[in-house]
Amino acid sequence: MSHFESGRRLCLLFEAGGIGYAIEAASVVEVAPPDLDGESIRGFLGLRDLSQLLGGPELPRPGMAVVLDVSPTLALRVTRIIEVADVARAPRFQLPLGLSEGLALVTRGVLLVSGRLYLELAVEALPNAEGQQGQARPVRWASAP
Repeated sequence: MSHFESGRRLCLLFEAGGIGYAIEAASVVEVAPPDLDGESIRGFLGLRDLSQLLGGPELPRPGMAVVLDVSPTLALRVTRIIEVADVARAPRFQLPLGLSEGLALVTRGVLLVSGRLYLELAVEALPNAEGQQGQARPVRWASAP
């Protein structure tokens, strides 16, 4: 019985550049520390910095590696792994209008898990995400929830 049939929806929750992300656990092939050089995993898969891929700053080294089941195979560098969680009942929100198109192309929405927000990544869009981010928009803080 798959996790979908059992009413469960498992996601890997992790952080990159101070931002929480979620990826469906079924799309994750491997999670491991990078090789000693800090640039690859298993000696041949080069790591792509998730923060830089999405238009942010470079992540501190060594971080952790997350290998995704996409074509071509994509190995991401992330800051840290938080947990694998069942998000079937987690509140899910759509991204607000006005965010960059690049971010909208690689995310499915936002999940609220254990009091923290996680951007849910569309793994099939990640290999082609570089350069789609565009210009950063100003941050606007809400005065109330």
